[in-house]
Amino acid sequence: MTPIEMAILLGAVGIVLLVAELMLPTHGLLGVIGCLAILAGILLLRRTAWGYLLASVAVLKGLTMALAVSAMGLNMILAGVPDSPAILIPFLILTGLNLVMAVLLLRNIQTRPAGASSAGDSQFLNELSRAP
Repeated sequence: MTPIEMAILLGAVGIVLLVAELMLPTHGLLGVIGCLAILAGILLLRRTAWGYLLASVAVLKGLTMALAVSAMGLNMILAGVPDSPAILIPFLILTGLNLVMAVLLLRNIQTRPAGASSAGDSQFLNELSRAP
């Protein structure tokens, strides 16, 4: 997934979270996470390091939060508590979107094999060894 596609998805998730905050006002954190997702999307479009950092935090936080609210809604339905499906449906969609983004994020993490070093590492070690 390209950074532009990830930014668009994060922006969409952020907007849905902000709308969900209006529907479910007891969860004030949703508005903060929504703004974080929108900011991460904007920074990803600019290809900044903060964009990649915030995007990973927003995706995983969104996944855990949407999964928790979805589970709460499903358990309320199973318990027979009268509740509007308008609350459950957006969070099930958010859970699915965040799950897809989390899988893509974790698949695209690149690590170096043990013992491999880059030019930046060797330059840092050289400077460190010259320090008094």
